[in-house]
Amino acid sequence: MARILQPLAGSFASGLFTIGIIGTGLLTIPILSSTAAYALSELFGYKEGLFRSFSQAKFFYGVIIVATIVGGLMNIVGISPVRGLIYAAVLNGLIAPPLIYAIVRLGSDERLMGKQRNSRLSSFFGWLTFLIMTTAIGAWAIVTFF
Repeated sequence: MARILQPLAGSFASGLFTIGIIGTGLLTIPILSSTAAYALSELFGYKEGLFRSFSQAKFFYGVIIVATIVGGLMNIVGISPVRGLIYAAVLNGLIAPPLIYAIVRLGSDERLMGKQRNSRLSSFFGWLTFLIMTTAIGAWAIVTFF
């Protein structure tokens, strides 16, 4: 993969790629585990938040612990971390457009949001993001499956 960076980074491509992978891993573990904890806690109605103590949000912190352990076990079992990152990125890319759609629709609804609804500029960029991501997924699907 570092060879792809060679035209831009030259002899520093391997080092740049290594720093990127390490940085991604350091960011990914706490972000993915806490994101999962927030989502599952809200879905099931449990208290959540890093501002809460463990005794106040046991389910929330339990999800973080389990997700971190599963991430570590993936490495022990031999699942490629790069492949895992790629699958996670693809999954996030597939899930993002419907979520963006819902957020922009709900955020633009004056009955629901009142005075706090999206501005025209915010709605424009939200719909633009939705359009770009949906187009990218369509292009990826065509290239991958056809």
